[in-house]
Amino acid sequence: MAMAELWIRDKPHEPIFDEGMHDVIIDTVEDLGEVDTGRFGVKDMVKVTFIDKETKMELPKRYNKSLRPKSALYDLVYKATGAAPTRPFNAKILEGKEVQILTEHSNPSESGDVWDNIVNVLRPKQPNFKDNFEDAD
Repeated sequence: MAMAELWIRDKPHEPIFDEGMHDVIIDTVEDLGEVDTGRFGVKDMVKVTFIDKETKMELPKRYNKSLRPKSALYDLVYKATGAAPTRPFNAKILEGKEVQILTEHSNPSESGDVWDNIVNVLRPKQPNFKDNFEDAD
């Protein structure tokens, strides 16, 4: 039986994104299948990877594979596409869609790790229509 390779980090994990709003593109949606989430048990999940349009940095987030109206995945689909998801639903339609995410950093763990948390997803920024009009004298 092969022994798992172990490694020890020499410094705590640091967040990738600054806290605040980020314009992102949904890069990939990956079906993770059933995932043991620990205290919440086994959940059917997908992983959505967001890429910051400015820095090109990636930030993944796992979602329960639920399209109930109060679910986080439903909210993401609605904000990314502008429409409620229909059945059957192909999550791949999210790839390439633009949204905004609000990130906050977690409290440092005992080992000093600080992680990025996506706390909200918003529709993409809309152009400011006032900027499209010249002052008429």
